[in-house]
Amino acid sequence: AKDPKKAVEHYERAARAGNVDALFNWGYCLQNGIGCVQDAARAADCFARVAAADPSRMDYGTAQRYEYGRGATQDRCGALELYA
Repeated sequence: AKDPKKAVEHYERAARAGNVDALFNWGYCLQNGIGCVQDAARAADCFARVAAADPSRMDYGTAQRYEYGRGATQDRCGALELYA
């Protein structure tokens, strides 16, 4: 997007309205500080909600968060189970 801050505002609004794609994108922005202040805990919450809505979509992303401890307690064994 030309204006990452505006994109985050749109993602957040759409996510709150129930759009799972927007929720994922909002979490990605929060995780990486794109257009907003980086917030790993809020990003993890977004990703957990996406996982609840579509579990198969989040296995790899959740595994990475566990492997590297981003927004979650580092758990390499748990990550390995999700990668499998």
